[in-house]
Amino acid sequence: INTTQFSYATWVHVNGNDSYNQHISSQAENLDPAAGSIQGGGGAFRKKEKAEEDQYFQEKTKQQLIALKKHHEDEIKITRRLNICRNKLNGVKQKIKKLKYIN
Repeated sequence: INTTQFSYATWVHVNGNDSYNQHISSQAENLDPAAGSIQGGGGAFRKKEKAEEDQYFQEKTKQQLIALKKHHEDEIKITRRLNICRNKLNGVKQKIKKLKYIN
């Protein structure tokens, strides 16, 4: 059964021709559910596919960790610069207070 037959069978059923629909349904019941499925297969091909998939996700995870580490390092640099600026600002504020106190 192909998708065109299935779609037509569904249309026929909705429009009231059950005999054709029953014929198509009986054909669908006789199909092998694993037909055309890579997962249903076995042997070397399946192992190779699984190994490639595992390798892909390991590489993806590695790239994500590298990006996360870089982001973390950037955040640390920004925080250090921010602390330096805050300290300078506090120093300027103290000088302003002293000048106001003197005057």
